[in-house]
Amino acid sequence: MPRSAASVICVCSTCAPISPAQSVTGAAINVHPPRTLGETLEVIEILADAGADLARVIVSHVDRTLFTVEDMQRVADTGVVLELDFFGIESAYYPFADVDLPNDGQRVRSIAELVRRGHVDQIVVSQDICTRTRLRRYGGHGYAHLLENAMPLMLRRGLGQDDVDRILVRTPRRLLTLQ
Repeated sequence: MPRSAASVICVCSTCAPISPAQSVTGAAINVHPPRTLGETLEVIEILADAGADLARVIVSHVDRTLFTVEDMQRVADTGVVLELDFFGIESAYYPFADVDLPNDGQRVRSIAELVRRGHVDQIVVSQDICTRTRLRRYGGHGYAHLLENAMPLMLRRGLGQDDVDRILVRTPRRLLTLQ
């Protein structure tokens, strides 16, 4: 795949020290991806070329970058972990790009389909609590939203308890453990 000049400059300058550090420490790598499928795949390819262990690479913000399960599967097929981390953001409005964000129900539908397709161990979820308005004190869902609302929704939408445990406990544990 031809690489854009911007991705080569930004990603290669970052990957040169990160991939060897990953091999020494066993730490996972978290990627804040570009805003398109093609650029996201390009970043993953650069990481792979630099020697990164893709099973320990987490691509964040999947739910603001990839809007079809097919695109999510293309990224998952590389071996990386997908992080849907906008749980609790129920507004489609996104000021940084001309996209409509999914709501939690749509996120859970995408997760259920990815699980059905065999990617359960490549999914993690979180909340991008980056403003006060997302905290309970200021009227938001707060930090407990995943456990109080999203997890029960996953179970109601057909995910099994084992699937939910893998997404919420086992995969994060694997990624946070230094090897």
